[in-house]
Amino acid sequence: MLTSYGETLHKHLFSEKSSLIAKHIFKKAYRLEELSENLVERPYRLLLPATFVIVMLLNVGLIMLPLASATKGSYSGGNGKILFEDVPVGGVYSEIYVMNPDGSGITRLTSNSVGDSNPCWSPDGSKILYSSGDAISSAIWVMNADGANRKQLTIPADDNYDIEPAWSSDGNKITFIRQFTGGAAFVYYLYVMGADGSNPIRLLPAEYDVHHPSWSSDGTKLLVGIDPDLALVNPNSDSIIVMTSFGGLGFSADDPCWSPDGSRITFTREDHSTGDTEIHVINGDLTGTSTLLISNGEEPNWSPDGTKIVFTRTPNSIWIMNPNGSGASELTPTMPGAEDPDYQTLPRETVGGVVTPTNKLEILTPYIALAGLVAVVSAVVVVKNRNRD
Repeated sequence: MLTSYGETLHKHLFSEKSSLIAKHIFKKAYRLEELSENLVERPYRLLLPATFVIVMLLNVGLIMLPLASATKGSYSGGNGKILFEDVPVGGVYSEIYVMNPDGSGITRLTSNSVGDSNPCWSPDGSKILYSSGDAISSAIWVMNADGANRKQLTIPADDNYDIEPAWSSDGNKITFIRQFTGGAAFVYYLYVMGADGSNPIRLLPAEYDVHHPSWSSDGTKLLVGIDPDLALVNPNSDSIIVMTSFGGLGFSADDPCWSPDGSRITFTREDHSTGDTEIHVINGDLTGTSTLLISNGEEPNWSPDGTKIVFTRTPNSIWIMNPNGSGASELTPTMPGAEDPDYQTLPRETVGGVVTPTNKLEILTPYIALAGLVAVVSAVVVVKNRNRD
């Protein structure tokens, strides 16, 4: 039979769903303990099976568990589906669609008498933010991942257009742009509100032409386009942390997007004289020199694991490429008006009604600690018995 240490370890480490693995490991450990009875005295027998359990736990964890997150706390499962917008054949307004990462399984999620645009996944991949409206006004809405349970979050006045929503990494806040006609030209304001649409607060003064906000993984910074440059904004103190100088001389930067680990930022660089756009990448703190990834591209968005970038290619169509700009391929050849893609993060797996983490180290740490405790206690027993001898 198993030792008391083995029984305790078995009880604490494994759920019912993984009991088969547990039984296999501890059966092997028990056989090793039987073997040790013929080789060493009883006080030393636990060392061999305990060491075996530690090694097996590490190997099972490393082989069977998902890869660790590239983002601090935001990557929680894997690459999901891709959202985008397009005007359907014969239609007037844009609608929201979803597809698999290889371009298959294209499904229409909205069908309205108004335009639906700027789709954005929630951090857990279960909901979708978007802008919905017409020539009079547009508001921020939210719906389930399948297009059901639509709910309006903002109520703008006429001639106000709430656009470009984005979730904070913890899902508790939403930022968006409110565009309205200020005399002869449009004025763009940056807003932050609760995830339920409560307490909208305007950030930054009116003189900033703000676009495409994106949250940092720790929620302490907003990355925005402030025509013609990019900037990092403190959402709590209403201040600009740093601003680039990519603009000027007939160029502007827009559509900024952080990589999952926050180390890089992709953005669109536009040549005003020709209208040509390029996708560039720069350091996550906006320092250094940007690097060209691909021409005729805009609206880049990273996959949750950081291995792909999905983007809009001119003329409008959704494409995907590697982070260095290589391997570009088209995903929507039959939908030449597709644009504004956003990559879904898959929800964490649920086991027995409990949401489980997917970071290997996060999962293995308590297991290793318990298994290590077994070995330490065993070693202490050995030392004490040797001292008595």
